[in-house]
Amino acid sequence: MNSTVLSEEQIKTIIEDLEGGLRVFYNRENNEIKTAIKVEKNPFSPRELWDDDLFEIEVNYSKYIELRKMTSRDAFKVMEDFIAIISDEPIRERLELALILSKPFKNFKKVMEEVGVSKEEWFAFKERKYADFINAQILAPKNDTSR
Repeated sequence: MNSTVLSEEQIKTIIEDLEGGLRVFYNRENNEIKTAIKVEKNPFSPRELWDDDLFEIEVNYSKYIELRKMTSRDAFKVMEDFIAIISDEPIRERLELALILSKPFKNFKKVMEEVGVSKEEWFAFKERKYADFINAQILAPKNDTSR
């Protein structure tokens, strides 16, 4: 799936914000993005910095969808998908084993370093998958409650 709604830069910013613990809202009518803190998780953050955006979202809530970050299950699936495109069978098998053992995320990273899989290739793959994940949320039917 290619980004048809948001630019590559917007997608990157959304991913960074979500991974940084922020809330990200997408306005379906004008493609505008609003970002806010998770007040309950940041009780000492100056809320007034976010008040305008939070007010806008509350007043026009039906126009916005809150984007969610990948769960660990989603991220695990991305690792599986990446392994599936590796043509070198011994490397693929080592990475598959890494996912079976306890601490699969740590093991995956460790094996990637040991076998010399390109970090750039992995990060580009992961970013494309995350962009698809974000776009799927944006393009989902308005009444989709699976989010």
